[in-house]
Amino acid sequence: MEFIKLNFPKAEVKNVRLFYIINAGLSFWLVEAIWYFYWSRFANFSVIGIIFASLTLIWILLEIPTGAIADMFGRKKATVIGCASLFIGSIVLAGAQSYWYLIIGGLIQNVGRAFISGSLEALVYDTLKKNKEERWFDDVMAAKTRISIISYSISTLLGGFLYILYFRLAHIVTSFAHLLITYYSLKLKEIEVEKKPKQSLRNYLIQNLEGFRQLSVVSLRPYLFSILTIMVLFYLYDWGFSKPAMAVSFGYGPRGQAVIYTLMALVNTWLLGKLPLFRKRLGDFKGIISLNLLIGVGYMLSVLNWGYIGILILLLIEISGALSEPWISTIVNRSINSQDRATTLSSLEFVSKIPFIFLIIISGNGIENQTLKQLHLMLGIIILFITLISIFINKKKALRYE
Repeated sequence: MEFIKLNFPKAEVKNVRLFYIINAGLSFWLVEAIWYFYWSRFANFSVIGIIFASLTLIWILLEIPTGAIADMFGRKKATVIGCASLFIGSIVLAGAQSYWYLIIGGLIQNVGRAFISGSLEALVYDTLKKNKEERWFDDVMAAKTRISIISYSISTLLGGFLYILYFRLAHIVTSFAHLLITYYSLKLKEIEVEKKPKQSLRNYLIQNLEGFRQLSVVSLRPYLFSILTIMVLFYLYDWGFSKPAMAVSFGYGPRGQAVIYTLMALVNTWLLGKLPLFRKRLGDFKGIISLNLLIGVGYMLSVLNWGYIGILILLLIEISGALSEPWISTIVNRSINSQDRATTLSSLEFVSKIPFIFLIIISGNGIENQTLKQLHLMLGIIILFITLISIFINKKKALRYE
């Protein structure tokens, strides 16, 4: 029992406990190390880049309305719809016969991700706040990320070997994981929030716009630019071609990627346990700036021929992404009112994904034309330059809110 209290804070609260379980299922991503090879069976990388761009465009267009739906109709309902959509999309992808299956399955899954985005975290925060325990949110988010990384590392390692046995097997098992989280999402308890928007078309549109307005609140403004830059670059790395392409350039195939992704996840799990300490010592502004510098340097160094030790370059980027997710969530939830949290988090996701639409097409062509490394170098230089500007402009402003 003491072990549970130390490693799974507030697990005695039903919604928090289910939050841990659902995130473990969401992170049981058996296809992480093999999707690059699976998708290339049905299309070349230029076509895949266009597919990714189209699916992401649909995803970001859904981010805001689904966040507003969650705020107006309930975060539990939004989460259930999201989990069910992931399950259906997984089945379609597992049975792919052509790139049209990838488009349809990816579309359904992106609808699911849009519904889950922000809704589940907002529900947990409001659960803690209702019990006057919101001070535990940092610890819950850190534990959630550790759980997600452990689940991810186990599934990634397993997925690489399942792919060798049968190329569809990793996708098939992933669909069962999504079925389980759909079941557990039905057990969540809805939390009524203060000043809940009335359910009407007019208020629905107002709620959508409110998410963008909340991004400009004074207490969030000093962090916003740095948050967006790290979200853009890590999203390109984690969801685009950059991560597997870097790994392939360092000599890692499906099984090799499965192993190194697992090792990196274990390192991240340990570091996430130190997140409260990092926040205390660095503060939020210096912390986010440091993560931007890490990812920028990682992109720049990735263009060199490191061989197998290139795992250290990947680790730099992985660390910045793993720490940034709970750190950003804490900053946003601290700065935004309860009734607008899901919409605001969705708005943030919306804005951060827009550059991906263009970058993924360029990346796909870059693989075909062997110019992807030049793109990575340019992005690394740009992020370092932007970070220096952010330090100069926002440092004093940020210190007022820490």
